[in-house]
Amino acid sequence: MPPFKDEHILIIAPGSQTTLAQLGLPESFTPAQLRTSTRMFPAEKKGEWEPLKVRERKVTKRRHDVPPEPVDGDTAMANGDGVAKNVENEIKEEESYFEEDTTTEEGAVYPIRQGRVVDWSCLFALLTHIYNTLSPPFHTPIIIITQPAWTAQDHETITQFFFEKFKTPAFCLMDSALA
Repeated sequence: MPPFKDEHILIIAPGSQTTLAQLGLPESFTPAQLRTSTRMFPAEKKGEWEPLKVRERKVTKRRHDVPPEPVDGDTAMANGDGVAKNVENEIKEEESYFEEDTTTEEGAVYPIRQGRVVDWSCLFALLTHIYNTLSPPFHTPIIIITQPAWTAQDHETITQFFFEKFKTPAFCLMDSALA
């Protein structure tokens, strides 16, 4: 009996523009389960990343306040002719909320350029996002399809990240030329 089931193997292929991910070994010519852009956006805290651009949107709402009706014996005289004038006070309320912008490229950071890793913290955040999106079962083996331009140091860095962060029982790096 093999040590891992085929449907529990996580395959991630990060590229310069698009990252493909699949939970389970697919049949040949099967499209990837997850296809996402290889980009992240800086979060509010320095050193943290978000998968989508979060914008603060402020909306101004206008509310009209009607003055109370006069009590017996009081007279509301606005103009000198004795006709009561209904005065409304306009109150502006500003409300803000946050929304995710799924289409923007503004402020995006691409961790891989021309096949080389240029921003490790951004790449690690992207890989963590992909791992959490697919939510594999505990003790999932991982295969990373690497770029031919990655050095031995790059391989060592990404291997160390996966073993320390996800405690994976098995890990494999495969060059994209062979995959």
